Amino acid sequence: MRSPIVHTWAGLRLILVSETETTLSSFDFLNLGLHPSISESLARCFIPVAGHTSLESQRQSWRSLKKFVKHRIEVGKANDAYFDKAALQDFASWLEDSNLAGSTSQSHYNFIERAIKWCFRNIPEEFPMGLCLKSARFKREMPKIRSVLTGEEQKKVLSICYSEIKKIEELLMKGQRILNGEALDESEKMQKKVLHQLLCSEDGFFIRQRDWRGQRAHIGRALAQVGSIADLWSMIWPTPKSVFPFYLAIQIQTSGNPMSIAELSVDCIRDHPIREDLERLVWYKPRSHAEQKVDFPKRFENSAPNLVRRYAELSAGIRNRATSSYKNDLFICSSPKTRKVRVPSVQSFHNFLKEFIDKHELRDFDFKDNRITGAKSHHLMARKMEAARILLNHKRLMTTQGSYTSLEDRASEHAEVIRKFQGMLIAESRAFGTALSVRTQLKKTPSSCDSSSSVFGFKCKDPFAGIAPASAKGKMCLNFTGCSTCPGAIIVLDDIDNVAHLLAARKALLETKAQSVRSGWLNRFVSLYAPTLEILEKEILPAIHPDIYILAEKRISLFAIPVLE
Repeated sequence: MRSPIVHTWAGLRLILVSETETTLSSFDFLNLGLHPSISESLARCFIPVAGHTSLESQRQSWRSLKKFVKHRIEVGKANDAYFDKAALQDFASWLEDSNLAGSTSQSHYNFIERAIKWCFRNIPEEFPMGLCLKSARFKREMPKIRSVLTGEEQKKVLSICYSEIKKIEELLMKGQRILNGEALDESEKMQKKVLHQLLCSEDGFFIRQRDWRGQRAHIGRALAQVGSIADLWSMIWPTPKSVFPFYLAIQIQTSGNPMSIAELSVDCIRDHPIREDLERLVWYKPRSHAEQKVDFPKRFENSAPNLVRRYAELSAGIRNRATSSYKNDLFICSSPKTRKVRVPSVQSFHNFLKEFIDKHELRDFDFKDNRITGAKSHHLMARKMEAARILLNHKRLMTTQGSYTSLEDRASEHAEVIRKFQGMLIAESRAFGTALSVRTQLKKTPSSCDSSSSVFGFKCKDPFAGIAPASAKGKMCLNFTGCSTCPGAIIVLDDIDNVAHLLAARKALLETKAQSVRSGWLNRFVSLYAPTLEILEKEILPAIHPDIYILAEKRISLFAIPVLE
């Protein structure tokens, strides 16, 4: 769990610090490039409008403010000492003309709108002509339908992660072996010499290039033979790229929120309260203000808890160099560019993911997609939705079912069970004389329909039960075209007459569809009859045995379907 953010001011420079006084970000309002009075007004409104949000949200608010400043400069109002009446509309028009996506423009506009309205209420002297409060709305792109990875594809991703993790561990072990002078070949002896020359900086990392380019130019010549600074650095300390396969594998296994997993603490492993063969990975999710947990078997080398232990061991040598705000984070690493020990940024993780997908020629996916794939996999394997809810740490089953996995994910399995028990039900009913006599009567007059048979050939277990939507118990069901989707429908696929009736219904529906196109009432057909035709063609008729199908086709003419309008 992150410590609260403390805001301090140094003139018009807002500094965001942790409780341990580590600087997290700073926003310089004085040097925005606007008139001092406007800069001061924007500084005054920032904490009331955005100060309660997360660190990343406050950084995003600052980026929105910089967009507003850019707009003021481009339209020639940077030196104005006041806000004009159409300040919000002018900014909205500028965003419309930019190349930004609609959702991005809306995000920038929403913050600026809240900020300027705060100023209008609390610093009215900055608005001598008033303010037009009409809000702007930007056209958002239609959401792209993402095709998330299947369970098998996710297993492939995990396999690649484990392979890369092994290579990273071997590379870091090789670096330590070279530093210790163990079993070196000629090239490794050169690497050891260069490493010892580089490892003389006061901060414990390599000396800076500006320090050795002049007086230690021979290091540069040696580097040309043994590799770059980045190559040698990755042999000694874990880098942002070293973190990525560990992060991705743990995020997939836990199906955790990507941001929350990135902030996983090094002490996140707990004993299971009951079972000795399991252990628990725990983390904090700020949005739900609750601890999340997933249980794992201890025996697997690449289980998430064991990956946590392995990375904690790799990063142990740099943990004492991390600032207090990162010291307890698992995914700390060091970079030869910044020389800082910290967790990679969200954007860095996304950049590494794109490289990972391109390198291994995988189907495109995002971190958040792993939660959907994990939920679906657990739902299918456990054959119950509750398993997915537990994995995602949701309080309500409806949350899981609404956004991650639904009953449709097991539709084919449900259909198979229904068909099995429908067959058993029909077989039981035929064992009694009454049922046999009804069947005999139907064979004699196949074109007639008894009280439990619908227009399109679907049998109903009780048309007076009030099962279908809008039907009343004790009254005849009026939804005869909806039998294909009614839970009371009985579809006998091994009865030649029943199948013939269904084929006759399909033929009538196709003829009616053609007529609706010619007569201009296709929309009515789509509303009333298309669902039944689709279910017949895609779900029911394909399940009929070919022999039954051939015999039934010969009896289609015996079943008359009323004219459909």
